[in-house]
Amino acid sequence: MTELDYDSDVDEETLQLDYDDICDEVVELQNELKAAKIEAAQLRMRLKASAVNGGSKAATVVQNLPAVAPSEPRPGELENFVVWLAQHVNLDQEVILDVGLEVPIAGHAMQMGRVVQWPLTFALGRRLFLSAPFECKEQLQELLSSTKAQGKVSAESLQTLAAFWNLVPGELETITQKAPEPVVMLAHKFSQVGILVATWPTAGALEAFRALCSVDGEPFQVGQRVEVEYDGQWYVGTLFSLTATGKASVACDVDGPGVLTVAPVYRVRRHGVPLSRSRAVSDQGAQPVYTEPDSPSESPTAAAGQQLLRRSQSEGNIHSVL
Repeated sequence: MTELDYDSDVDEETLQLDYDDICDEVVELQNELKAAKIEAAQLRMRLKASAVNGGSKAATVVQNLPAVAPSEPRPGELENFVVWLAQHVNLDQEVILDVGLEVPIAGHAMQMGRVVQWPLTFALGRRLFLSAPFECKEQLQELLSSTKAQGKVSAESLQTLAAFWNLVPGELETITQKAPEPVVMLAHKFSQVGILVATWPTAGALEAFRALCSVDGEPFQVGQRVEVEYDGQWYVGTLFSLTATGKASVACDVDGPGVLTVAPVYRVRRHGVPLSRSRAVSDQGAQPVYTEPDSPSESPTAAAGQQLLRRSQSEGNIHSVL
């Protein structure tokens, strides 16, 4: 990836504070939503108890009362986030990435396939990118451009956003990072796609990931025939998914539909590959860390080759965009 220019006249500390405020607001809304759900459940229990104690009359009251709906996040918080993105995203610097990974964030298993990515035009001691499903590209560009021009999100666009997307803060962890990083994403309510604001992914980080999560230099591909080690035995199956944390989900031939065996990638090999492979089963120590090169001449693959796979225990068997 070419070096990007992040010159900005905006004070970096102020931008960081704005970003942190948005994250705090989302957390506060989630807590309010959780409290409202608990209160609603308590009210239903009290009404049912009244129905039992008060006979048929109380039962009629319960039936006629409307259900208590959980509160939704205030549209204003979603609008603030979109306005913040529109003010700082650089739509002129576009990158297309083929990620092909499942990314777990705050309980959401976000599927990242082909994504369009734009940088946020300020530096906070790290590079932030806006990454979205490629199929959202034109609509997202239109939304951000119009929002920047008007200084607000139109009522119609805000209503559509609130109907299909949730604002979710969380932590992103990948096999090539030193530690989890705080991120914010828009999670689609009816699918597993999402729009992510984070320092990841980058072309270099993905190349490093594929160098680490490979057998004999060949990266895994979803849908290919593989063998997975579980409880000391190897089972033949089909690779169902691969996560950014280096975990593979395999649908083994011996299991029924919907049953997946989840294991770290070092316990997975291509079907028919001999036991003597380049990656050993035993623990080899330090976690791999990928650092963005300071100059384009530095090879991400060479850097990744010097790192080791993080080892973890097998988890065993587990059963409208914009």
